[in-house]
Amino acid sequence: MRQGKGKDRIENMALAIHDLGKSYGGVPVFRHVELLLEEGGVYCLRAPSGAGKTTLLRILMGLERPDEGWVEGLKGRRVS
Repeated sequence: MRQGKGKDRIENMALAIHDLGKSYGGVPVFRHVELLLEEGGVYCLRAPSGAGKTTLLRILMGLERPDEGWVEGLKGRRVS
């Protein structure tokens, strides 16, 4: 990701994930996820089986709620 500065960098963000965490039955799937995705970028989500890829995508689509943290930039956007 290109590293901009200040206001320009924030305005180019399509999605910002802050300190996201999710657990099932007290077992953490992931903790403290931080991610900034720029508008117009192409990204790949890759990790070993069981690392929480599907859970993260379900949170982004609004099908799951995170236990901690928050997501910015999805309001009014279609996610598929």
